[in-house]
Amino acid sequence: RLVRLHIVRRSTPSNADQLAANDTVIISFHHSAFDGSSIKPFFADFADAYDNQALAPFAPDALTYLDYATHEHSIDLTEAKTFWEE
Repeated sequence: RLVRLHIVRRSTPSNADQLAANDTVIISFHHSAFDGSSIKPFFADFADAYDNQALAPFAPDALTYLDYATHEHSIDLTEAKTFWEE
């Protein structure tokens, strides 16, 4: 597994979908999926997503992984392939 997330509840929150002040989030990553330079951007995005989750949990026009994968397949990588082969 590349990512594991555990929540240790230390209180009973009023909303079971949100963390309470004393709850702990434990996140572990496989070294192939996460490196030292990923720490700051990950936690910034994690905090931003958690803070804004109550406002718009899932935006109807949000891109999905399938959208991203489709875009990736449409990119011409001939130049990149030549670069790496050389």
